[in-house]
Amino acid sequence: YDQPTNIGSGSKDELIAELTLPFDRIGLKGAQLKGDVTKRWSSVEDPTTGESREISGLKPLEWNATFSHDLPQWRMSYGVDAYGGWRRTFYRCDQVETVKLKTWVRPFAEWRPQPDLFVRFELPNVTSRGLRRIREVYDGPRDTGQLKFTEDRDLQFGRMYYVRIRKTFGA
Repeated sequence: YDQPTNIGSGSKDELIAELTLPFDRIGLKGAQLKGDVTKRWSSVEDPTTGESREISGLKPLEWNATFSHDLPQWRMSYGVDAYGGWRRTFYRCDQVETVKLKTWVRPFAEWRPQPDLFVRFELPNVTSRGLRRIREVYDGPRDTGQLKFTEDRDLQFGRMYYVRIRKTFGA
């Protein structure tokens, strides 16, 4: 069972950083690295156990990065996108659920053989990113109940291939 309650006051602090780094100075004209990261700290008193814990559902760390290199002399560009894995935990009266998503990496290349024709190739999920869900279920409230069972599901998704050909007609 679960019962909604007011958890009272808590705190949440965030630090966000963004970066754009051109590579022209080291000889890779048209290349750049862009990224961002968000780090969160939170604290609240758990109404069930009375102990300090993080706020339910927050992702303590999130990040993304993209490297791209435009090669106009060859009418192409290439790069890689990375979306960082994350974790978030939900605290309920009689269970704790943690969801973890692993890092997603997508290399790509795009060629423009004509001004109105684009060919793009991607390898989405080259790291075979998966999702893991862990549930710890108690036979009563978490502060007085015993751990009844733990459910651990680790879902793996395979690699993919993506090809797009785009032709523009007219002006």
